[in-house]
Amino acid sequence: MENPPPILESRDDKKSIQAVLDNLKHPDKFLARVEFLMANPDRKSWDELELIDGRFFDRYSAPILDKEKKIHGRIWFFRDITEIKQNRSLLEQQNNTLEERVRRRTLDLEKLNDTLGILLHSLEKEKKVLEETATINFQETLLPFFDMLKETPLSGRQQHLLDMMEHVFSDLLSSMNSSLQHLRHPLTPTEMKVANCIQAGKTTKEIAVLLCCSERTVEGHRSAIRRKIGLKKGDNLLIHLRSFT
Repeated sequence: MENPPPILESRDDKKSIQAVLDNLKHPDKFLARVEFLMANPDRKSWDELELIDGRFFDRYSAPILDKEKKIHGRIWFFRDITEIKQNRSLLEQQNNTLEERVRRRTLDLEKLNDTLGILLHSLEKEKKVLEETATINFQETLLPFFDMLKETPLSGRQQHLLDMMEHVFSDLLSSMNSSLQHLRHPLTPTEMKVANCIQAGKTTKEIAVLLCCSERTVEGHRSAIRRKIGLKKGDNLLIHLRSFT
């Protein structure tokens, strides 16, 4: 930011200031600051000027003092900071671009996470259905054969094999039994047997024969089971028991 030589040679402050004002984007602000410093000669100043041609200047001004702090005038320094401003603006643009990329990437990851959550939930439901179906099929297919085998004469080896099969089958039902045992009011061992029979699709009469008790006793156990698992009138006991698998 330079004044033409004729103006400098004239040593006219007003002409010099006007020459500067003609090049500034905000001349009123510049002039107000100059007038303030003239009215307050002991004050220092440091501000930034923007020219109409797009350049920027850093302006510093301070009073000239002697050893006795007497003011003998004012000195002005101007430094072209256009390149610094441009580099700073470029860095800000790059930073904004990077932040936008991060924001979009975060949104993409959140959507992906939601999709994975839905998929996992669906897989869990499908897994539960498969487990329930497999358990029901085992119960409805194997239990009748166990009952039939128990009513026939068996050798020691055959009885041993039957016991092993029952043990394996009991492990398959462990998930349901574990859930039932963690009820607020756990089932008794007899109620557990009745619950397993009900889940296998056995009728009250069939359960009474298997457990060597009366049908009224079985009905009592059924009522106790319904109460402990929190069933209301009209709720299907078989469906609820199978939901524990």
